[in-house]
Amino acid sequence: GLPLWWTSYQGLYNPLIFSLWKLWIVLIETVRPAWREQNFVMPFLLLNLGIHTLNAWLLFDLVQKPLWTWRVSSRLGALVVALFFLLHPVQVESVAWATGFKELIWVTFALLALHFFARGKHIAMVTMVCLALLCKPTAMILPILILLARPDFLKRKSSWVAVSAIFAVS
Repeated sequence: GLPLWWTSYQGLYNPLIFSLWKLWIVLIETVRPAWREQNFVMPFLLLNLGIHTLNAWLLFDLVQKPLWTWRVSSRLGALVVALFFLLHPVQVESVAWATGFKELIWVTFALLALHFFARGKHIAMVTMVCLALLCKPTAMILPILILLARPDFLKRKSSWVAVSAIFAVS
């Protein structure tokens, strides 16, 4: 509920995670009221798997963008990068544990921020950075990633406003 937005939990401020979990539980209970008696963990695992698959697709699309100083030049290369991300053993913990949701969802917002950055949609990019920060403090690295991905970004005046907003909320 709303009290989560005013307090931290064990020293971490990630209210969006708890709100999304609550929303997911309400959705599950609406669809299948007796889910707690049958298999309490399965809906969370399916959610994590779906978000991880979405992240792999976002990465597949992102590494093909010609706007970056680095990019994969072929669809096959982008597919290899996305499959490596999707199947790498380091991802198992985030997908297999219900609590790994926070890792997956902040990466989703980070990848969406990079997508909006690549399209020049700075307001949407700043919004995604804010959502990522509300999921996990690790998202503070996003401004640096954006500047490393495209160093010439700061040549435009509107870019300075977007970067300043991102650093301010970080």
